[in-house]
Amino acid sequence: MRVFFVVTFCFLVTFCFGQNKLEFKINSINRIENKYKTEYIYEISYSVKNISSKEISFYLDKNKIESNATGSMSNAVIYRLYQDENTINAPVFNKPKELSPIEKEKYDAEMKKKIDSVMQLVNSYKTPAEYHLNYKRKLLQSQKTTLQPNEVITMKHNLTWNKLRTISYFDNEYYLDEKSKYYLDFSIYLLKKPFEKYLTKEEEKTIIQNPNFLEEHYISEKIEIYLN
Repeated sequence: MRVFFVVTFCFLVTFCFGQNKLEFKINSINRIENKYKTEYIYEISYSVKNISSKEISFYLDKNKIESNATGSMSNAVIYRLYQDENTINAPVFNKPKELSPIEKEKYDAEMKKKIDSVMQLVNSYKTPAEYHLNYKRKLLQSQKTTLQPNEVITMKHNLTWNKLRTISYFDNEYYLDEKSKYYLDFSIYLLKKPFEKYLTKEEEKTIIQNPNFLEEHYISEKIEIYLN
């Protein structure tokens, strides 16, 4: 695959409450085109760093990225796309591709197996509510991240654009004009209070009452991204 451009840049995050414990920055963006010339893939590397003098922790889904139109109350990284100075409140990247009849049949069979497996697990609990509580606890435990002073973790996500310029989402419709300029920013919403009901009494002390277990909103500066 041909590499069209590599942009390397750094930016500091804006802190909602004036806290200065975490640095959130993008390290690089690399755009490539798939072999069928139907999609651009933006390979994005970013990192978080503990810039405080104490150990910090937070909940972050390091394997997921979502649109600002769909990512409310999510532990994932949230992307937001701008056309010139206007926000596009719709998912633009990572749109599901259309499946052929054979691919759809295979996909449906795999989904049925997954659903059957989940239902079997749900039935092993006394109630669905008990299953949900256990599932949420395990999910939060897997998303818990702890950083020592000056420790850095680097993550990678791909954003795929199918080159379609007309975007419709509920009542919103956008046209991605080639003459426009486009910008991207990222947000992470580090939450803990909304998850209190899933925690044990001991976890409430070490998480909810711990000022170094972060509950803050970090948003990057806007950076230019090329949709041409």
